[in-house]
Amino acid sequence: MSQVTVGVDIAKHKFDVARLENGKYKHKKFDNTPEGFAALIVWLTTFGGVKPSVCMEATGAYSIPLAECLAQSGYPVAVVNPARIKGFAKSELSRIKTDKADAKLIARYAQEKKPPLWTPPPANIRELQALLRRIEDLLECSKWRKTDWIRLTPRLPNPSEPSWHIWSRRLKPHANAFNVLSIKTLISGTGALCWKRFLASAKPPLPTSWSL
Repeated sequence: MSQVTVGVDIAKHKFDVARLENGKYKHKKFDNTPEGFAALIVWLTTFGGVKPSVCMEATGAYSIPLAECLAQSGYPVAVVNPARIKGFAKSELSRIKTDKADAKLIARYAQEKKPPLWTPPPANIRELQALLRRIEDLLECSKWRKTDWIRLTPRLPNPSEPSWHIWSRRLKPHANAFNVLSIKTLISGTGALCWKRFLASAKPPLPTSWSL
């Protein structure tokens, strides 16, 4: 029986999927949403047979929800350090850099290297990841508002207080809800090392005041 692997190249809003069997690929793009996850599972079941192993890069907040959904649906999932995928691409002398090509690359990596299966993190870590995703969304909204103001200001006859200042004031109470004390409580049984890792991987970077 031929081995089937599925490579996933995931980003914030979309993810590309490449199904590899007997050297041939099937490709499809999905929304990075619960509806997109459900659509992916439906698409995979159309091929029949045993559930294939799915491999994706460890991209933190973007990859974990999909990995959890697939694992809960009975699919073997591997979440791999991006540096390993990059090294594999160099070994193939691969220079094509598109989302579709990356998904195919990850499928080949999974078929050749057979990475270990991923285990969903404990509930408190999943909750922490959800908090970080919310923080990232709030910070990005603030950045967009500032960019819009800088772009539009020269066109305004009498610019008043920048709208992004107003937005930031409204944003701050929500961001403060994710205070260090509550997160310390959340990870009290896990240790500070996990929190330091999350701080290091957060995009955009979180303020240094969030350090434990």
